Amino acid sequence: MKYLNMNHHKKIIDLSQRHLIPARIKEYAFHIYDKFSEYQPCNRDEQLCKYLLYFAERKLRSAPANSSYFLKTNAEEEKRQGLEALRNGKKDWYSIRTPAGYQTEILPEDRIFKLRNTPFPFFSTYLVDNGLEDDLLALKELCAGEPEVALLSPEYEFNLENTIECEYDNFILKDGLFQLYNDDILDDLGDRETLRPVFVTDHPSAAKKMQTEMINDYIEFLKSELTWATGQNYESSPTVSNWKQDFESSKRPCGDAVWAAPVGGYTIPWRTDWRKLGDRDIFIFRFRETDTEKIIRELLDVTAAIIDNVGKQVTKRLHFVIMSQKNYHELPQNNILYLSLDELFERYVDRAIEIPSALKGEYENFLRRTRHKPRSHYIIAPFLRQKSWMLITGEEGVGKTYFAMALGAAIASGGKLFWDWKVRNRGGKVLYIADDEMTDDLIHERVRVLRKIYPKVKNRFFIHPVHDLNLIAGEGKFQVDQLLNQYAREGDESAVQIIFLDHLLKLSGAEGDQKYNWVQIRNWIEELCNRGISVCLLHHEYGGRKMLGTRLIANDAPARIHLQPPSTLEDISDDCIRFDVAIQKNRGGHDQKIPKLLILRLGDSPGWIENKKLVGEIRNSPAEWKKLSSEERMTRVRELRASYTNRDIATRLGCSLSSIEKIVQSLPENEKRPKKLMR
Repeated sequence: MKYLNMNHHKKIIDLSQRHLIPARIKEYAFHIYDKFSEYQPCNRDEQLCKYLLYFAERKLRSAPANSSYFLKTNAEEEKRQGLEALRNGKKDWYSIRTPAGYQTEILPEDRIFKLRNTPFPFFSTYLVDNGLEDDLLALKELCAGEPEVALLSPEYEFNLENTIECEYDNFILKDGLFQLYNDDILDDLGDRETLRPVFVTDHPSAAKKMQTEMINDYIEFLKSELTWATGQNYESSPTVSNWKQDFESSKRPCGDAVWAAPVGGYTIPWRTDWRKLGDRDIFIFRFRETDTEKIIRELLDVTAAIIDNVGKQVTKRLHFVIMSQKNYHELPQNNILYLSLDELFERYVDRAIEIPSALKGEYENFLRRTRHKPRSHYIIAPFLRQKSWMLITGEEGVGKTYFAMALGAAIASGGKLFWDWKVRNRGGKVLYIADDEMTDDLIHERVRVLRKIYPKVKNRFFIHPVHDLNLIAGEGKFQVDQLLNQYAREGDESAVQIIFLDHLLKLSGAEGDQKYNWVQIRNWIEELCNRGISVCLLHHEYGGRKMLGTRLIANDAPARIHLQPPSTLEDISDDCIRFDVAIQKNRGGHDQKIPKLLILRLGDSPGWIENKKLVGEIRNSPAEWKKLSSEERMTRVRELRASYTNRDIATRLGCSLSSIEKIVQSLPENEKRPKKLMR
């Protein structure tokens, strides 16, 4: 048979063409995720209770007839007969009994009637005949020793009357483990060139929709193949009329969707039997949530359960598909991650994440293979963390933009800052999105200065001016996503690590500081953080250090840097920008409430000045170096070495450090060693 042009229909999953798999998998993630509410996770405690009910039912069903669980049941003949009929599957558990047999002071008749209709008849018998009113307490006592009991929240309330029959009734509990819902078709491990991949998701509706999507895609593909190959309509051709029936009755070659523990999603995956995943490629899906740490913990748990069941050899065939939210109607515009186990480790796992015991060996191997050292949680210590965001605030004209740009250049180059501020995490790009108030000439001048301070900043730090970009509207957020993708392709094709947004009002049509609009922008910023992109947002203040707009802005920010004009040095040189800098807020870290003076020197020898003694001497003093002869330079260096380091001398004289070091090397041996500085 000929093969048709594949442009008209989606390609099936072909494991022999590995390069096509990521795009194909992302299509499935996109199409099964149409409705946000459809895949809302169940309450965790409810999931645990459902499992314990299955466990309790299994335990009571297998208990001897004269078990202590049923002593009161066996005390009355009618109840004993009802229990026996229930155990033999001949009659419903309540059919032989009369309502009068249930009349107790503890359990009124209406509750007994409700309990009769639960999907857990043995547990209901145990409750009713023993007069147990507290369903949760009875469940905990019956399942004492099971780890799920310890995982239940202390404040959780549970009542069997309110337990509805769930969609998991067709699951088989075997040896204490739930079987996967399509366990039967997973037996098909015949001699094919490639085994069908398995798609694991934490919700049954998603699994069913995914399975339907794969089947329909393959049917459409076959229809086109047959029409093109035979030149006849596939429905009217007698030679191909039975193909669809044959296909649907066969083992489907396009992939199998499964889901985790039927009463736990990814909450208790160790209660699922994963052994039939065997030698297959496994794609684990996780959707929706904004809590990245929760997502990663669950993915690690289900991965550990699969490895524990199937064996360590499966790790090379594990892949993770993470889609936090469906923001746009077109697939390429949505952020869908496709990661291997090593990439999951590299991107998300740090000291804050507890590694399940079955995965610890794999994680240690990963560290050895990559010589990976645990990264600092900070991008800039002590306030800007990875996958977090911060504010830079100050009144108009105080120098917020220049200060923020300098921080961005330091991050991009891994350069030095001042005080105890240190760039900790290097390797990502920095994107600075600025309103169009700055001209191109001004931007170029600032980039020129920053490149002198941080020479390694080239191809890592990007300033992008925008016009009428509104972060309140979906189009504005889409533009930002496009810029992130655009600059990720620049240079070495690494991702953007942090994005600077300058400033809130200009980038939101002057309305982003209003309460309703701010909540939307904040949620979007947090989505960026969940994608691994940190955010620095600039915002204006007015008199009295009060920020414009809703107080939620200050309350929501994990960290906030405040700039103000210094109270001294009003006559300092025009070649310097000076700030009083304070860390007004630093959630989980040390703040710096009292402002400290900081100077950014421009000109031919730009750099940070934090030394108070030097600050006092640079008032109105232009750079001297170019005015001095060789002998005068030697004399000035000798004089200043009594009080300053080489770096301080370079700053004082307005020259490079290497120039000072060359002169020091030409000094007599007895003068090369600096005197003890009196600072």
